[in-house]
Amino acid sequence: MATERNALEILNAAQDELGLGRSSSVAGSDMNTRQLMAFLNNTVEELVQDGNWSGLEQEAVIEFGAPTELAATLVDASASITIADTSFLTVPSAWSVIGEGLQNNTRVLSVTNGTTLVVDKTATESGASDLTFVKDTFAFPSNFARWIPQTHWDSRMMWELIGPTSSQFDAYQRNGIVGPFPRRQFRRQGVLPTAFRIFPPPTASGEYPGTLTYRYITNEPIIAAAGTTKRFFTADDDTTPLPDRVLILGAKWRWKEAKGFDFGPLQAEYYNCFDNTIGSDKGEDVLPLDGAGSFGWPENLRYGVPDGSWPGS
Repeated sequence: MATERNALEILNAAQDELGLGRSSSVAGSDMNTRQLMAFLNNTVEELVQDGNWSGLEQEAVIEFGAPTELAATLVDASASITIADTSFLTVPSAWSVIGEGLQNNTRVLSVTNGTTLVVDKTATESGASDLTFVKDTFAFPSNFARWIPQTHWDSRMMWELIGPTSSQFDAYQRNGIVGPFPRRQFRRQGVLPTAFRIFPPPTASGEYPGTLTYRYITNEPIIAAAGTTKRFFTADDDTTPLPDRVLILGAKWRWKEAKGFDFGPLQAEYYNCFDNTIGSDKGEDVLPLDGAGSFGWPENLRYGVPDGSWPGS
């Protein structure tokens, strides 16, 4: 495999093609260097958002154990609850609460002190109650940009997660009268990083411990010389698995646009190069038209072309 050009080499290549003088460093203070580096990093951001590049694909793993069961004291019509210890509620919004005297779909809102917490719905009775605290919302990786669809799995149960579910469907599931549903669902809700929410909460003994996985695109596509990753080019020897030819073209057309030159043909060349490169980045599975799948099941049930006819217009 060819060695990727580093940040300075990419910058110099763009400068050569534009007929500009070469910079000695990507951290140069002259306007041409600063402007072209801004356009290179702008293109990096666009590639991260618009392509499932194989070099940026990573896997997230979520593991959870048994819920926490504690004796509690409730006060009718109050949202304040007293328990022995609230220290496990490090991210309060990640926990739902189930128990006698609580309304359906009650969640922890905040922690007042070491023994008192506040939930989002008031209690329906006063007195002692055994409560079950279930963590159903988990943190995204710190370098998470976006997930890759249809890669979410319950590894222990060996079935695919359903989702991301809509706000309407999730509200129905959590608040309405619904029957038991064996497949776990997921959605993104709340402020990052703790925003990966699952349903139903793992309360039954057969639902934990659990392991969930999904694939995502990292928002740190730049690799420093020390091996650490970051979002943008900042050093001469930074590299990236993103295609350098696409980066060069992206910086060039943006530079021409900023200078008031005709950038249309160069922009079209950039997007053509982008489409061709992302299309060949991973290679594509064969799409059968006869219903025979390459994984042992009828492909038309999931990924392939549905049965039927498609008359011409």
